[in-house]
Amino acid sequence: MKGSFDLIKFGNKPLLQSQLAGLKDGEKLPLLGAEFTVTHDKTGEVVAVKATDLQGYVNFTGIPYGDYTVTETKAPFGYKPVAPFKIHITKDGQHFNYLIEDKVIEAKVKIVKLDATTGETVPLAGTEYQILDSEKNVVKFHVNYPSDQDMDTFTSTADGTLVLPDTLPIGHYYLVETKAPAGYLINPEPVAFEIAADHDGQMITVEMKDAPAMGKIKGTKIKEVIDAENVDPEKIVYKEVPAENITFDVIATSDIVTPDGTTRHHKGDIVDTVKTDAKGYFESTKELYVGENNTYQLVETNAPEEYATLAPIDFTLAYEDGVTPIIWKEFNVKNELIKPIIGTKATGLNGQKTLNPLENTTLVDQINYKSLLVGKEYTVVTKAVNPANPKEVYASSTTKFTPKTADGTYEAKLVVDGSKLVGKDVVFFEYLQYKGEEVAKHTNPKDGNQTVHFTNPKIGTKATFENGQKATDPTGDVTVKDTMKYSGMIPGEAVKVVTKAVNAKTGQVIQTKETTFTPKAETGEYVVSMVLDAKQLAGQDIVFYEYFHKPETNQLIAKHEDINDKGQTVHFNDIKPVPAPEKPAKIGFLPTTGDRSMDLLVLCGLLLMAAGVYSLRRKKAKN
Repeated sequence: MKGSFDLIKFGNKPLLQSQLAGLKDGEKLPLLGAEFTVTHDKTGEVVAVKATDLQGYVNFTGIPYGDYTVTETKAPFGYKPVAPFKIHITKDGQHFNYLIEDKVIEAKVKIVKLDATTGETVPLAGTEYQILDSEKNVVKFHVNYPSDQDMDTFTSTADGTLVLPDTLPIGHYYLVETKAPAGYLINPEPVAFEIAADHDGQMITVEMKDAPAMGKIKGTKIKEVIDAENVDPEKIVYKEVPAENITFDVIATSDIVTPDGTTRHHKGDIVDTVKTDAKGYFESTKELYVGENNTYQLVETNAPEEYATLAPIDFTLAYEDGVTPIIWKEFNVKNELIKPIIGTKATGLNGQKTLNPLENTTLVDQINYKSLLVGKEYTVVTKAVNPANPKEVYASSTTKFTPKTADGTYEAKLVVDGSKLVGKDVVFFEYLQYKGEEVAKHTNPKDGNQTVHFTNPKIGTKATFENGQKATDPTGDVTVKDTMKYSGMIPGEAVKVVTKAVNAKTGQVIQTKETTFTPKAETGEYVVSMVLDAKQLAGQDIVFYEYFHKPETNQLIAKHEDINDKGQTVHFNDIKPVPAPEKPAKIGFLPTTGDRSMDLLVLCGLLLMAAGVYSLRRKKAKN
C-alpha cells in the first residue's frame, strides 16, 4: 500500500527587479532548487530527496504506508526554508498536493544624510534617492499610501533621514542620490550596501555623504584718472583705467554655518583676501560657504588717498542646485576719484569789484574749495587774464597751502598795474595741483564772480570867474570857479582833488589848492573855487590843472592838465594907464631958493615905494 504527494514552491517576493518584471499581477515567483527530504517518523529512514524544477514543482511517489516528516533541507538562495510538515499515508493510492511559500530574507533600510566634511547629520528634508539592485535595476515598491502606486524615488524627512517603505530582500544594492538637500552637492558615487542573511528582520543604516556647495567671487576694479592726453581748457577730463594692486578683504558679517550645524567662521572673521592684477581683475583664493543666512562683505583695504572710500559691499552666495560645484558672484567696482571743486570770487583788497586804475593794485582771489584731502599740500596757480583773450596774462602767482578741512576757503593775492588796465575787465583763472597733477581748475572767462573791473575815470573842466565870464580886469582879489565834470568814478569812494592855477604861457604854478569829495555817482560835477590876485596876473592867461588822487595812498586816479585847453583857461586883462594931471608951466627946470616943491616930490616918491613894497609882501604871504 503506497501513496504520493507533490508540491509547488514559490517565494513571497522576488530577489531581483528583473524577476519581478516577468510576473503578472498577483503572480508568485516559482523557486528552483528547493530541496525536500521525506523521512519516516518511526524508523528515521530517508525515503526520498528531491528538488523543485523551474516551475517550483516536485513530485514524490511510491511512499509506503506510514507517517512521514517532509523537511526543506535546502532553500533557494535568499529564502528561508519552511517549517517541516507531516504527511500520513493510510491507504493505497493516496495523494496530497502542497503549495509552499518561502519567505525571503529581508531587512529594513534607513538612509542618513551626512556632511562629507564633518560627518555630521544634515537635518534637511528633500533629499531624493533611488535604490539599484545587483543588476543595476531600479528597485520599485508598491505602496497604498498616500495613493496606490509604484514608487522608485524616496525622499528624506526634516531630520535628514528616511526609512524605505518596504524591506529589501537579501542581496547587493546601490544607493543613488538624485537630488541633494539645499546647500549640498549631489554625491555622484553610488553607495554600495548589502542585505546579508544575518540582517533578516533587522534595520540596517546606509549613509550618504554630500559635500557642501561652495562659492567664489570675482570681478574687475577700475579707477578714474585724469586724461592727460585730452585737455579741455575749461574743465578736467577723466578716463577709466584698470585699478592694479587693490586688495579686498572678504569678511563674514554673520556666523557662517552649514546646514549640519557646524560653524565654519565667526562673525567678523576675514575669510579671504583678494588682489587685483594689471587688468584690474580679482578672484577668490578660497572657497566660501553658500546660503542665504551666510552673509559677507567685500571691503577695500588700500584705496589710494585721492580716491573716495568704496563702501563695503554686502553679498551672499545663493545656492543654485546640487550639480554646480562653484557658485560665482561677480562684482564690477569703481574707484571714484575725489574731484576737488573750486569756485572763486575776485575783488580788491576791500572786497570791491570795481577798482580805480592805480599802479600796484592788489587783487584778492578768494578760492572756495570742496573735497580736498585734509593735511595734504596743494599748489594753486592763479592768473589774472584778459577775458577777451585769456592767453593775455596780466599777472600770475603760484602758492602752496595745506587745507585743515576738506571744504574751506583760500586766498591768493596778485599785484597788477591798474594804470595799464584802464577800462578793462580782469578775470581770474585758477589751477589746483596735487602731487604735480592738475586736479581742478576754474577757467570761465565769462564768470562775473571771478572778474573785477578797472574804471576809466575822465575829467573835463571849465574855468570861469564868479560872474561866469572868461576874462576880468585886474582890480584886486577875484574868485575863479573850476567846474570839473567827471566820469568813470566809483560812487562812495573818497577822492582827493589837487587843483593848480598855472601860467598858460610859462607853465609856472601860480597857486595850488587841495580838497576832498566823495562822488555819489559814476558821473557828476565838482567845483573848486580859488581866489587869485588879479593885479598880479594882469595880462596873463591862467589855465587850471586837476588831479584826482586816492586819499590813503596819494595814488593818481585821473588828471586833466592840457595847457592849451581854452575851456579851463581864464584871462586877466592888462592894467589900463591913468592920465597925469595938468601942471602950471615953469621957467627953467631948477628950483629956486626957498622952493620946497622938490622936497614934496621926493617925499611922495618914498611913500609910494613903501606902499608898493608892503602890497607885494602881502600878496606873497597870501599866495
